[in-house]
Amino acid sequence: MNGLPRSEDDPLGEIPSATVRVAVIGGGVAGCSIAYHLGELGWGNDTLLLEKTELATGASAYAAGDLPQFSESPLVSRLCAESIALYRRLETETGQPVGWHNTGGLRLAHTSDQMRDDARHIGRAAHLGITMKLVDRKTTGELCPLLNLDGVLGAIWTPDDGHIDPASVIMAFATAARARGVRIMRGTKVLAVNRNSRKGAWIIRTDQGTIEAEIVVNAAAYGAFEVSALAGHDLPMTLHEHQYILTEAIPEIATLTRPIAQLRDMGAPFYARQDGQGLLCSAYEATPVFRDPATLPEEALAPDLDRSLDVLERCMARLPALRGAGQLLTQP
Repeated sequence: MNGLPRSEDDPLGEIPSATVRVAVIGGGVAGCSIAYHLGELGWGNDTLLLEKTELATGASAYAAGDLPQFSESPLVSRLCAESIALYRRLETETGQPVGWHNTGGLRLAHTSDQMRDDARHIGRAAHLGITMKLVDRKTTGELCPLLNLDGVLGAIWTPDDGHIDPASVIMAFATAARARGVRIMRGTKVLAVNRNSRKGAWIIRTDQGTIEAEIVVNAAAYGAFEVSALAGHDLPMTLHEHQYILTEAIPEIATLTRPIAQLRDMGAPFYARQDGQGLLCSAYEATPVFRDPATLPEEALAPDLDRSLDVLERCMARLPALRGAGQLLTQP
């Protein structure tokens, strides 16, 4: 990396013209993970990550952080399993907590057909090296004591499921990437991305200086269409608006000796997990809201619980303790 200043803390500040092999645009979980893995491949000293504000302040920071290994797609199941192993290793390597909570996960079954189908998924999970087993109604209730078991025959139990804190994971990736030589510039807004036809390189103009890069990685999340447009490319993308609620402390949880298992009930459909002594829960909406990223407001989106109220009512029927819980936050 030629001409770039070095700093362990990577403070805000001007950067001179510089040449790098890879410029990663975006300081969310995707951008910081890419920077980390490039560092593992030995490209750390030739990699620069640019973030327009601060790390972990975009879409990644608002994720629920759940890591369920059950999926209809074997690729997604494998990705979640490898992510869990990576996050555990990352915390040990960097000393930066990632907020990993190993609660295990339950996916409820309501019919005998579902139970037979679940057995098929368990066989596939074994092939992928993921531990899953079918548990009966009684065991399901023991693993999640808050459950109303009406109509439940059993569940898929995945003991290695859990959740992380997305912002902490991003910081751990950044810490490990820096240790491998990656330079991270915060407060650096990309203004233009042009191809130098003579050199075959990309010229990235920012509000802090100009960078020449052999490769540009667009990891700007919901701003990815803007970065693509700067390079003369129309990136077709839309955003799916999703919201979840966090509750205040629930007395029934405070008395438990171990965290309850993460819960997915596709008969409602919803997911829920423990968050401190409260619950985080959300609906899978039948009529989701899609947004044009170009029309997103600068401020946070306003919550709209009314559109998923019917599913949340079914969630409260399955988890009666929710009925008396105070709502702490609605996060779209």
